[in-house]
Amino acid sequence: MQCIRPSFNAPKIWRTSRPLADARRWAQLGLALLLGCVHATSFAMSAPKAESPSPADTHPAVVLVYHHFSDDTPASTSIRPQQFERQLDYLAQEGFELMTLGDVLEAFEQGTSLPEKTLVITADDAYRSVYTTAFPALQARGWPMTVFANTQPIEQGYQSHMTWAQLVEMQQAGFEIANHGHTHDTMVQTPNESDQAWLKRIRQDITTAQTLLQQHLPNPVPKLLAYPYGEYSQAVKQTIQKMGYVGVSQHSGAIDARSDRGALLRFPVNTEFGGMERFALITHTRPLPVQSISPSDTRVQHNPPQLTLTFSRPMSEEEQARLQCFNQQGDPLSLAWHDARTVTLSYDRPLAPPRNRYACTQPIGNGQFRWYSHLWMLPGFHSIAN
Repeated sequence: MQCIRPSFNAPKIWRTSRPLADARRWAQLGLALLLGCVHATSFAMSAPKAESPSPADTHPAVVLVYHHFSDDTPASTSIRPQQFERQLDYLAQEGFELMTLGDVLEAFEQGTSLPEKTLVITADDAYRSVYTTAFPALQARGWPMTVFANTQPIEQGYQSHMTWAQLVEMQQAGFEIANHGHTHDTMVQTPNESDQAWLKRIRQDITTAQTLLQQHLPNPVPKLLAYPYGEYSQAVKQTIQKMGYVGVSQHSGAIDARSDRGALLRFPVNTEFGGMERFALITHTRPLPVQSISPSDTRVQHNPPQLTLTFSRPMSEEEQARLQCFNQQGDPLSLAWHDARTVTLSYDRPLAPPRNRYACTQPIGNGQFRWYSHLWMLPGFHSIAN
């Protein structure tokens, strides 16, 4: 198989013994996971014994993010309609429960346990193909999705985007519509922008979009914000949370009740990395029990950066051996354990701009992995589609 490197209320439910030696083999699979090139036969290797879940692990969810549903748009931000149909068929066969992101978060807040296989489908930008392709495919199965709409192109009547009438129809059908900003400009402060100008700009952009959504749509609009281009900083997170929003990112990982409400993780799905082997793997992932990270900001001050993860519980020696981390290019990171709950990730060469990621995977048995990733924004970044 060819390996391609990445460019990288109660909830409503719509149904459908050799640790070091084994760790080397799991490291190879972890790298393949990140590069989107795992074949099903990879699971022939010795797997670790499945663990008993901790309380937060009893109700995790996997969130996917799409953009275009089309054969004619860029592969990096598109899924072919035939691929999407195969993915939906797989979710139905596997018995996944599909929910909106708002309902999942409400379950987390209430301490309500989600179904074992809970999945959220999201789409950013409110492109027309969301309405013409994804909407009927999901509606035919009685499944919802969450659509993050940037409102300026809708207001200006762009043919590439949905209309207000189409968004109303989707919301009335039980689909969730949420905020993706008005202009789709980055929310991170730019080099020549003062603190005051930056704060005014992003507050206005977010508020304009929320106001327009609420004016045009018949039902309440949740205060969920998907960051344009997936870009954010610690200052952005603090600002949107003070405004009452939950922030949603575009880098990979599963979520649960302890997940950072300033940057919820989502797995991007597109034509290049929409194969069924990878899709099966990511939809069955679980979150790593990350309690805190340092530094908390995404902006790189010293390149290459170090990242320290603190877990909510001690990791056994076997778990430590099976934790494998990589950068966006798939290069392995060095891991320095300070104690059973704290590990520092490092790389020996500068990361390539404008953005990069550190991602960690850990096999937990039954062909499943825990997964966590962190976004890095390099000096002089410029916003590019993810």
